[in-house]
Amino acid sequence: MDVQAAKGWGVSRRHTVYCGDAAYGMNRHLSENSASVIKSLLASMKEWTKVNSHEVKCTLHSPNADLLILLPGPFQSKIV
Repeated sequence: MDVQAAKGWGVSRRHTVYCGDAAYGMNRHLSENSASVIKSLLASMKEWTKVNSHEVKCTLHSPNADLLILLPGPFQSKIV
């Protein structure tokens, strides 16, 4: 696997969730003042951005090939 390829991930949503809201919600976990219980688990993430109405992008500080395994794990990271 190309290590550089793991520095950013795109996530497509097929459900009725606004991608701007999804990016906002995930960025709340990453903020400096966040009291999120999963903040340390998401430490490799730099930011979430809305790409279009059905896709968000996660940019990482460093490669994390396990992100797609970790992300759906904790209930706190789910977007509902």
